[in-house]
Amino acid sequence: MDLTSIIKDGSIMESLENYAKADQLVGSGVVDAEPQIEQRFHSSSQFWRRVINAPENYWNRSLQFYKFAFSDWVPRVPGLGFTRGARIISRQLSNTTPLNIDRRIYRPNDKSGFVLSGAGSLKLPPDYDGYSLACITSSSISSEGIPLLISPEVASHHHFKNGDLLKSVQGVWQKMTIDWVKHFAITDLLPRGYLVVRHPNQVKKANRFSDLYYDPCSIMEYEQDDTLKWDYVFCNVPVSGKNQQKGIQDFFEDYRTMEGIHGKYLINPDVGEPLFDTVYQTPADLKSDYARAQLALIKERMNQTAVENLRVDQLTAKIAAAYQDPYSLRVFAQKCGINMGLIIEDAPVKMAVQIVHLSITSNLLLELTQRLLIEQSDIYELE
Repeated sequence: MDLTSIIKDGSIMESLENYAKADQLVGSGVVDAEPQIEQRFHSSSQFWRRVINAPENYWNRSLQFYKFAFSDWVPRVPGLGFTRGARIISRQLSNTTPLNIDRRIYRPNDKSGFVLSGAGSLKLPPDYDGYSLACITSSSISSEGIPLLISPEVASHHHFKNGDLLKSVQGVWQKMTIDWVKHFAITDLLPRGYLVVRHPNQVKKANRFSDLYYDPCSIMEYEQDDTLKWDYVFCNVPVSGKNQQKGIQDFFEDYRTMEGIHGKYLINPDVGEPLFDTVYQTPADLKSDYARAQLALIKERMNQTAVENLRVDQLTAKIAAAYQDPYSLRVFAQKCGINMGLIIEDAPVKMAVQIVHLSITSNLLLELTQRLLIEQSDIYELE
């Protein structure tokens, strides 16, 4: 098992934790749009690169976007595809060969790689106040989109359809009220926000459709080579396609049984109206004591598999090369959830050994590798 495989398992664990909170969207407390537009954007990449680089410069600012497509499918992790780590993984996958070239069907591990580099979308139901979460994107795929929180008045006035082209959208960029899991690096370091649109006149529609695709995403559990595994699965769906729901259902059903895998899906990409059978059909299904115990067992299995197959010397060398003084090593350990009081100051390599050992004994190896990917993404370049 290489480091990327451990990062994948950590990301899957994060997705399961966050799925349990996906119905906690709250529209109350949003601020009204400022009359003065402070920033204008013409592409998704322009927005994400600026916001990821300096998130504090944009909170509660009035922003306007030109010529973006609307999607009611939102990115699994908004902005992920524009991070340095995601771009590195994407380069690693550039020469990947599909199992089926005509249909561009990839192996489960490769599917997970694409999701780690930004692919994958979810569809969420409106909250109790009638606010709904959607996204806008200047590209052809919903997973590169910018989250949009729409008031009931805006939704009822414009009757948005998936793929609507919008001349302009104005709103206030605010922090999400969803209590996302904070101990995973990807969730912690990306700005969790949405553009709040409260009034119908803040949106101007172009009265035509874009060539948008959305990419419903789930997690598959399956056994291969006598080992229990977890991988992301997604498919690309054109908004112009016919029988889209049946096409999604057929793809996921065929994929879970291909090459004798016989997998099962854990979460549903459409939280409000499940598209197919999953172990946890809704976020509420993950909140019971039994479900939490199941999640804990999955994480324990992931950590155990990682420990059994990890080259500890490889990981410690990477940590020591990235953090070359006691202070930075202690800060890194603390961000991973490791008790700094247990670390004895020593040479960087020896302190790195302590950190890896403590991450293993504290079941924090998944968090440690994700943190390393985000903060020191260059060390995951192919050797």
